[in-house]
Amino acid sequence: MHKFTPKMALEVVAAYYDIPKDWVTRRCRKPEFTVPRHMGMSICYENMIPPGEIAKVFNTERTMPGYAWGKVEDRCRTDEGTRKDRDKIRELLTDGRKKVIQTNTSSVLSDT
Repeated sequence: MHKFTPKMALEVVAAYYDIPKDWVTRRCRKPEFTVPRHMGMSICYENMIPPGEIAKVFNTERTMPGYAWGKVEDRCRTDEGTRKDRDKIRELLTDGRKKVIQTNTSSVLSDT
């Protein structure tokens, strides 16, 4: 049985955006780094992973996951591409019959 972790999100986001994991965790404000970082933190945050755990993996402050979630939600409301990216990343975090990530903010695994 798999448990959804921030490390899983980091790996999937890095692979999706085709950049090394250490680039996602850089303390840099360039969009090519912040967009994947925000996307990963947002998905963790909506799955009720504690902000401190998310911040540790993504090399940021404890308050950033909530901020990142808000930024991604705002972008999803106005940008179809961001919404599709988020949905594709959620799909990539699905493992066979077991849902690793839930879109209803539940981190509990369930059979599909």
